[in-house]
Amino acid sequence: QYAGEVLQFFPHPEGYVKVTAISAGRGLPTSDFSFNYVFNYTDHLGNVRLSYTKDPQTGTLEILDENHYYPFGLKHGVYTAATLKDFRIDEMGTNGGIGGGVGGVALINVTKTEYQYKYNGKELQDELGLDWYDYGAKNYDATIGRWMNMDPLAEEDRRWTPYRYAYNNPLIFIDPDGMLEHIYELNEETGDINLIERNNDDHDTLVAKNGDVIADNIHKGIFNEAESVNIQEDGLTVNNLTGESVKSLSSFVLRLSIYTQTEIAYGIYGFADQNGKLVGDTRFADVMPYSGNTDRTSTAAPTMDGTILTAQVHTHPSFEGGSTNMSGGDRLNLQVNKPMQSTILGRFGTATYKVDSKTGNIEKASGKTFKSPYTKENIKNNLGWKKQF
Repeated sequence: QYAGEVLQFFPHPEGYVKVTAISAGRGLPTSDFSFNYVFNYTDHLGNVRLSYTKDPQTGTLEILDENHYYPFGLKHGVYTAATLKDFRIDEMGTNGGIGGGVGGVALINVTKTEYQYKYNGKELQDELGLDWYDYGAKNYDATIGRWMNMDPLAEEDRRWTPYRYAYNNPLIFIDPDGMLEHIYELNEETGDINLIERNNDDHDTLVAKNGDVIADNIHKGIFNEAESVNIQEDGLTVNNLTGESVKSLSSFVLRLSIYTQTEIAYGIYGFADQNGKLVGDTRFADVMPYSGNTDRTSTAAPTMDGTILTAQVHTHPSFEGGSTNMSGGDRLNLQVNKPMQSTILGRFGTATYKVDSKTGNIEKASGKTFKSPYTKENIKNNLGWKKQF
């Protein structure tokens, strides 16, 4: 980001690099600038909750900014006053020569920083005291939880006000760009998922017949522009997986699983050479049917000829359980099918397990817990799911 012709910061995958001009003037070589890494801690919705860096004077970690939000994005106002800091020119030379001695940089208390990316990772526009967030297609006012511009495709989704944000469910849904999405509808009796509204954007949405939003921000590669799919009876194949589509697939499957209160499994596969070794980077996913009427129904993805099962994933959606602990059947599936790893998607977190190649024992490779919005009370009161579980 520039202010005029002066570079202020630029992003990196975990935050941003703060650029401080040590010498006066413009068009100076990079040696006259100080570059300091700042790292962001973000939550599951992309909200920037904490920004921290290494203090050039003490060498210790320092918090630059701390933010907490109400569900629709309005900031809590009592946490940040004492912690807001930023890099500035060290006119007194108190940083012991780091960054150039007198004229180097130091962390000082400020009332505002140039980095204004906060709720959903979007930039806060505080000009004229409006405090709107820039989502690209529209501007968002977190004070009232509504867009300030009407979507040009508003007529494509007449069941919802064009000013609503994230289908009024900001605890689990986000709106990456402020645009409408393809809308698919689930028929719970037949399992059919039909395209009911077609819009020009980058993500899809799955709703129930009563209007409940089951899953939002579904990667386009999952339904792949299909007019109709039936995962319940036929399963679903997702080709040419990317990091983004893998993450979206796990989120979509977990939400569908919790809504239907049925365990759903899928495998991620790579291709094998004639010696049975994994080749190339191409991956695809095979989601198993979850109806009891099909022979393919399973809580574990099987092996396939000519492929290698790189990951086996299944859900634990139960409100009585829903944990990420392995059952006896889970352990047996892992030992029989021998995927590279087996992941459990639970209501309160995820866990990945592997078989130790030397001992044959099943070990937990990684795990993540989170405060889940998928509780009976949250679903009844906050998420709009009218089903009686």
